[in-house]
Amino acid sequence: MPMDEGAERNGHAPVRVLVCDDHAVFRRGLALVLEPEPDIAVVAEAADGEEAVALARGTRPDVVLLDVRMPGIDGIETARRLALEVPSARVVMLTVSDAEEDLYESVKAGAVGYLLKDVSIEEIAGAVRAVARGQSLVTPSMASKLFAEFNALANRVDG
Repeated sequence: MPMDEGAERNGHAPVRVLVCDDHAVFRRGLALVLEPEPDIAVVAEAADGEEAVALARGTRPDVVLLDVRMPGIDGIETARRLALEVPSARVVMLTVSDAEEDLYESVKAGAVGYLLKDVSIEEIAGAVRAVARGQSLVTPSMASKLFAEFNALANRVDG
């Protein structure tokens, strides 16, 4: 869906968002949550990774919200492809997966955010804004896993 050309954010263009999830109801619901925000424009919605990469090439989103687990090309591979083809897009995984491996692989693929789908509706727009400003976000329960892995790696290198 095209962005409202008149939408502005304090004299700046709105944060351009691409939403990708294989569940149509969740994908559309997420877009409906973001669309009323005056400083955020949902520029595209994709049902899978292939479609997300193709749409990102054309729409040049600032932020891409991706599900980790999707049929075909999963969110992790999609993040890798986006990093190569649309490097300006900042990827946030928005998923039900609390698997450590999905978190680690997402970060390695270039994701700058990893949020579980139990995040509140109010937090979604804030997360988009934060990531667009250059911040990284990780759901607290997942952050502890990330720090534990980092500490284990550091101990292996030091030992």
